Amino acid sequence: MAKRGLVVVLAVLGLLLGRPTPSLATVLSCYFTPTSGGPGTVLHISCSEVYGPAVVNLIVAQETAGPGGTLTKFQRIGTPLGTIQPDPQGKTESQGTVVIPGRLPDGTPITARHLGILYTDKSGNRLPELDVKPFEFVPTVLPTTGRAEPFGWLLSIIAAMLTTVGLLVRRQVIS
Repeated sequence: MAKRGLVVVLAVLGLLLGRPTPSLATVLSCYFTPTSGGPGTVLHISCSEVYGPAVVNLIVAQETAGPGGTLTKFQRIGTPLGTIQPDPQGKTESQGTVVIPGRLPDGTPITARHLGILYTDKSGNRLPELDVKPFEFVPTVLPTTGRAEPFGWLLSIIAAMLTTVGLLVRRQVIS
């Protein structure tokens, strides 16, 4: 009851003095953009109320429940993508970027479409105040290693030749 009275007194004083009252609790929250993409997509992550490192992990969704599709079972992919550090100047907003890989740690391409971003502490424990955020992965067809791609090179050579011929013709017309 004493805490409630203190909160009321602080709120009234804040209203009378025209200043915001101090917050009694803070909640870590993070969001990222874009929410879909393929291999090499750069995620711009912004977190507020970061007071310790938030480690960013990529996961594969294995099971969902409920109308909102809350992830109930997932598997981490490889090592963490990066870490969001608290702002060194004491601001409550921290930002960072990570890159979505195209391959699993064993070298096979990622083919799952329903991935997610999981935030953990530096010991790997899930941060309870942050839900797993969905990321819609768009797999791309990658050329087989060592396989020649003759048409791409052929088109590049033809385009370079046409450009060179065009410049020579233009140079003679101007002269």
